[in-house]
Amino acid sequence: MDELWGGYFREESDIVFHLARICTEEFGIGYVHLNSPVHNLYFSNFPKKKKQYIDIDITRPDLFSKPNVTHGIFVEVKWIYKDFLKQPFGRGRLNQIVESIEKDLQKLADNLKNGKCKHAFMCIVDDEGKASQVSIWKRKYPSVNILLCSCNKRSDKNGESENHWMSAC
Repeated sequence: MDELWGGYFREESDIVFHLARICTEEFGIGYVHLNSPVHNLYFSNFPKKKKQYIDIDITRPDLFSKPNVTHGIFVEVKWIYKDFLKQPFGRGRLNQIVESIEKDLQKLADNLKNGKCKHAFMCIVDDEGKASQVSIWKRKYPSVNILLCSCNKRSDKNGESENHWMSAC
């Protein structure tokens, strides 16, 4: 993650993109898929009219589009960006983000339980330091790996301090 310096993120999808790029370097071309659909075309035990999408799906290329195959890793990403509480309706937006994290954790736990993936990760990038529920979520969703990332100060070779995005990946 050393290459992610400064203000690279303007929205949550930027984080998904950069994390997927790093996962591609780790797992290889063809293994990493963005906004991957989970519905009855791929999983026969999924309700016909229901669809959901996973931010990052890491699965062997030869198995990715085969029906009823357990995928490798599902990753959901959420971003609590810096200074959002200073914006109008910031407190309400925080509540929406927390609710969204909870829904994604439930979705990941359900997909693990139903055999749609082998591993699940919830990556929360918290630049504001507001993800205080992490210990509660870890107890409530023990099957999901929760990664809490944040912006930190880091010194470069000249001792200058810069913002640096750190990740547990």
